[in-house]
Amino acid sequence: MSPLDRAGSRPIWLAMRGAGQSGAWRRNALFAVGCALILAAPLVGVLPGPGGTLVAAAGLSLVLRTSAWAKRLYVRFKSRFPKTGRMCDWGMRRPSHRRRTALARAREAPGG
Repeated sequence: MSPLDRAGSRPIWLAMRGAGQSGAWRRNALFAVGCALILAAPLVGVLPGPGGTLVAAAGLSLVLRTSAWAKRLYVRFKSRFPKTGRMCDWGMRRPSHRRRTALARAREAPGG
C-alpha cells in the first residue's frame, strides 16, 4: 500500500494547496514560486528547445491557482484576445479548454 492510499493522507500537491489560515503561507509560497518561474522563463528560453515556454506555463499555472487578482486579469486578457487565450488554456491543459472544445465539437456534429 502506497503512502497516498492510506486513509486520511493526501498527495503532497493537494496538501500544499491548503485552505484557511494554515494554508495562507503555502499559497503565498506557491505564488512566489510561480512568479519566479515566469521571470526565469526568458533565461531558460535562450537554451535550445521549448524550455522557456514550459517554464512560463508552469509558473502561470501556479500563479492562476493561488491568486484571485491574477485570475481576474487572465479572464480579461482572454476576453480581449480569444485566440491567444485558447492557446494558453490548451497549453496549460485547463478544464475550461476541454469543456469548450467538447461543446464546440457537439455543436459541429451532424444532428447535434
